[in-house]
Amino acid sequence: MTNVPADLTPQIEAFLAALSQHASPATVTAYRRDLAALSAFAETRGVVSVKQLNTTFLRAFLASERSRGLAPRSLARRRAAGLSDCTFFFF
Repeated sequence: MTNVPADLTPQIEAFLAALSQHASPATVTAYRRDLAALSAFAETRGVVSVKQLNTTFLRAFLASERSRGLAPRSLARRRAAGLSDCTFFFF
């Protein structure tokens, strides 16, 4: 088996579909953007499985976003999106 980056798109889309049942369209749009950033970061880190999206990975992602100058509220939302997405698949 080769170490090919995971395509997280199907998991993200499933989560967003579930989210859209009870969240506003603006929230779904914001989470889509946040999870796209998380997916891009995962690709740069060589993530090959959704199971690699753990607390250590999420902390590294948020540190990277902070170093890019992302505002505190945006960081908080990205954290919430990442945690919600992971919880959706693992619990």
